[in-house]
Amino acid sequence: MLLTNIYAASGNRHLCEDVEQQRKERGVKRQPGHTWIEVDNKVHTSVVDDQDHPPMVKICAELKSLSRLMHDALGMCHILQLCYMM
Repeated sequence: MLLTNIYAASGNRHLCEDVEQQRKERGVKRQPGHTWIEVDNKVHTSVVDDQDHPPMVKICAELKSLSRLMHDALGMCHILQLCYMM
């Protein structure tokens, strides 16, 4: 997974697709991603796509706000795509 992310981020989409195809052919399963975030001095953990986590709405709102600030300051806008799917 890390290798496909590196290839995708560097614009080598064809290499990303090749690695993904090899993963599927070999039957290698992806491990779900985990995340840790501190909100109000409390650490919250969740698994990717865990939309049942109680403070997820608040966490995503904060991350969207940070994403907008990063985009305005640096032209970066690709953090935490999960929250944009909610």
